[in-house]
Amino acid sequence: VFVGIESPDTDTLIAARKKQNTRHSIVESIHRIHSAGIFVSAGFIVGFDTEDGSVTSAMVGLIEDAALPVCMVALLSALPNTQFTRRLEREGRLHSNYEIIHFSNLNFRLNFETRRPAIEVMRDCQAVIRQIYDAPRYFGRVRRLARTLNYHGRRARTPIRKELYEGSRLAWRAMVQDATMRKEVWKTVIDCLWHNPRSLRAVAKLSLVYIHLGPFSRYAVNALEQRIGSDASPRQRSAIRREPLPAAP
Repeated sequence: VFVGIESPDTDTLIAARKKQNTRHSIVESIHRIHSAGIFVSAGFIVGFDTEDGSVTSAMVGLIEDAALPVCMVALLSALPNTQFTRRLEREGRLHSNYEIIHFSNLNFRLNFETRRPAIEVMRDCQAVIRQIYDAPRYFGRVRRLARTLNYHGRRARTPIRKELYEGSRLAWRAMVQDATMRKEVWKTVIDCLWHNPRSLRAVAKLSLVYIHLGPFSRYAVNALEQRIGSDASPRQRSAIRREPLPAAP
């Protein structure tokens, strides 16, 4: 199930009128869903006006504590015909071509003037994506999730697709061919079989999803780096070239 968590910051959720996410602990609520045998994919947004400094550590910490393998992390975008967009327009912060930018969000561009410097916002988004889709971190969350999924009383089903050839090809890619995934997938499958074999189907799905998420996360990091470089001033561009990107933990 997809859950729009948006932000770990309570003030941000209240300002965005998403008060339902503030009534209970987000981490405990996610664990409760997992205990029902449902795994969660979550949405997070960077760039709210209420952000006070970097949101990277808080967002990554929540994702790790809640054991959320699949997360959509995006820059805040002004959508047509919303209160947020109308307010930005009144404040003179809306870009003239905001609708075009919104519909090309895979370019990771902001379509309004943020309260924080735009480069800081994009750096935070970049850092979150880089860290959560680092292979050991991703599969570590899959292992913790697999232990908590409650499939008691349900008949375990084989995770092999009906098309045996396609299933075998994907398994070969994830467990043999791809050096980035191979070690982590084997560790995850063995951990699942030892602690909660009924969740093997979920583990198989989440492992195969990384065939896409791993390369896409690297694309996103590079796209944001190019956007940061193009939006920076000459002095900022020089600083960006001198300071290499932090390595993923």
